[in-house]
Amino acid sequence: MGTVEVPMRVSAVLLAVALAASPVLAQLTPSPAPADEPASTIVYAKKTALVFVDAVVDGETTRPGGSFTKARSRVKFRNLIELRAHFRPELARTASRLPAG
Repeated sequence: MGTVEVPMRVSAVLLAVALAASPVLAQLTPSPAPADEPASTIVYAKKTALVFVDAVVDGETTRPGGSFTKARSRVKFRNLIELRAHFRPELARTASRLPAG
């Protein structure tokens, strides 16, 4: 019997299917315990107290020593809108030049 060459794409698909199916198989429920053995039950305490009084932490801070300000100073710009003192007379002259129609 000779060797069979499997294309790379088929190998990749088979590998992907196998990897996708493995979590499903891992989540199957285990078989029940035999009748002669008692079922194991886990009981947790209702409260857990963690005490850190005796904890000693040695080390250095890694932040820079200076202080930062987040507010920028207000920058003043000149007004880009120029108010024209003779706007209305100019508007009237322009209106009088329009053809009647």
